[in-house]
Amino acid sequence: RGAAVWDAQGKLTVIEKEGFQSLHTVDASGEHVIGDAWPVMNENLTHYAFAWHADTGTTILPLPEGSSNATGCAVNAEGLVLLSARFYENEERGADRWFDRPFLWTAERGLVPLPYPEGHSARALGMNEKGQVLMECFDPDDVTADNDDARASRHYCIVTIDGRGPVRLPHAFEDASRYYTHQALGDSGAVGVHAVWYRPSDNGGRTAIKHRGAVLVPVYADHEGHHGG
Repeated sequence: RGAAVWDAQGKLTVIEKEGFQSLHTVDASGEHVIGDAWPVMNENLTHYAFAWHADTGTTILPLPEGSSNATGCAVNAEGLVLLSARFYENEERGADRWFDRPFLWTAERGLVPLPYPEGHSARALGMNEKGQVLMECFDPDDVTADNDDARASRHYCIVTIDGRGPVRLPHAFEDASRYYTHQALGDSGAVGVHAVWYRPSDNGGRTAIKHRGAVLVPVYADHEGHHGG
């Protein structure tokens, strides 16, 4: 598996790097690309985020200290990369308890951690042109290796690339079984979500009985955006 960039003029550029690659997104200018890379002879199946530019080629981004994997989530026209790193308790892959943390990366500064709700896992999802970052947050105790969907405390938060926040987004439907988002973060900070309601099925699983779409809008308590819900 490899990655390639196709521009509006029809030019196809193959991103050259040894190993498997998965491309995630490209910035608005089409010049910066980020994704994930799995090096060859990788016994632990560790994957790294990578950044690509036509002038500099591919850069494999470092893993945050103590993490097992990192995923490239977004990039802007200045080459600022948003990535999400996964950590396992006791550094054991597949352990019952794991959590994610958001980071920024630039060639000049390297990795910079972003704020997140204390005591929560925070998986970076997307970044808009105004420097706001969308995260999916939940209590790690709600998630086990056997049931990744058991996230009673799931909610979405926004922080800024200069370290302000987090601001928690309100729930559109308090009784929904689960929320999904497709990184739909507008420049206003509004987030498009998909809510699902489930009921138990006869075979011991579950059946979706209702779907709804909604837009979550952050409400700030002050102009700096330090608080809200």
